Amino acid sequence: MEVRAQLPADTSDALLWKRINSISKITYEVIQYIIDNMPVDYSIKIESFTCAQLKDTLLSDEKNSELSHLDLGSG
Repeated sequence: MEVRAQLPADTSDALLWKRINSISKITYEVIQYIIDNMPVDYSIKIESFTCAQLKDTLLSDEKNSELSHLDLGSG
C-alpha cells in the first residue's frame, strides 16, 4: 500500500480503485491505439532483410562453387 501512503488521508478505497481502474483502461487503450496505428509491420522488413541476405549468400556460394570448378589447365 505504498500508493495509499502518498494520498490524502481522507481518500476512500472506492475512489482509489476507481482511479486504478481508469488508469488501467487508459493504458490498455493507449497500447491498443499504438498497435493499431503502427505504420509498418517490422516483422516483414526483418524477414525481407533476412531473405535478401540469404539470397546474397547463396549467390556468393554459387559463384565460389563455379570458381572452384574452373579448369585452369585447359587455358
